[in-house]
Amino acid sequence: MNARVPGIAAAVLVLCAAAIAEDQPAAPPADPALDAAAQKSHDANVKEMLAWLRGQKNRETVRLQIEVMGKTAKRAERDALIAFAAGNKNQEFVTHCFRALENWKDRTTFDFLVSGEGLRSGDFMVARSAAESLGNMKCPYPIPALLEVLEARSTKIEVQGACLQSLGSLGGAADPAAQSAVLKWTTAKGDTVRANALEAAGRVKTPSALVTLIDAAAKEKNTRCRAAACTGLGRYGGQEAIARLEKTLAEDEALTVKEAAWSALSALGIRKPNPVPAR
Repeated sequence: MNARVPGIAAAVLVLCAAAIAEDQPAAPPADPALDAAAQKSHDANVKEMLAWLRGQKNRETVRLQIEVMGKTAKRAERDALIAFAAGNKNQEFVTHCFRALENWKDRTTFDFLVSGEGLRSGDFMVARSAAESLGNMKCPYPIPALLEVLEARSTKIEVQGACLQSLGSLGGAADPAAQSAVLKWTTAKGDTVRANALEAAGRVKTPSALVTLIDAAAKEKNTRCRAAACTGLGRYGGQEAIARLEKTLAEDEALTVKEAAWSALSALGIRKPNPVPAR
């Protein structure tokens, strides 16, 4: 771990690991209180950084500065990134801020990412980016929020897909609610959502997930979903998954599905001839 990461962040990582083992989302700690002098200094630092970010005209310079701020894992930088992302009309900057915020695992960061400025945003691109970052943070705390957004009628398919991928990543190996949701959505009517659920199902380490993936790789009418099932099988692993992937590689008529099966087998250490014709 980076030596500059405060002790509070290291403690949260331990809490997150324990929560995964116990099937319970950890509640990250709140920020410790600052005395008057420290609060004044903190606010001044945030104001200065925020003014700099908002005043820059070169987008690449802003992107690089956001990246640098994320690596410090300091409280003032975090608060400046949150303030800069909130209400920002530049989707690129918002996504960069979300990615930088992945380096924090405290309650303030999680609460921001699941708020109306993040996962619950009415802008589907913002919500999708937030869902992706929550999945990258490898802590199960936001699983309930991801489930809520996934099931909301107003949620767009792009956001549902990102929620499913993150639920697989965060809870596929341990959280029953996340596992159940992922498997439920493998039968969704929409091909895009179904494909994302099938990919995510590869992280659900239950026998029913394996059966679902094998069945989808063999019988799904939609080629994207068959390919997604192959990707899921590659994540799941094991001899039954390998056998189905080898059969799909040999027999499926769709090149995209063959390529997905080949990639999955390669990820599992099984070497087969590449089905993609050489150019």
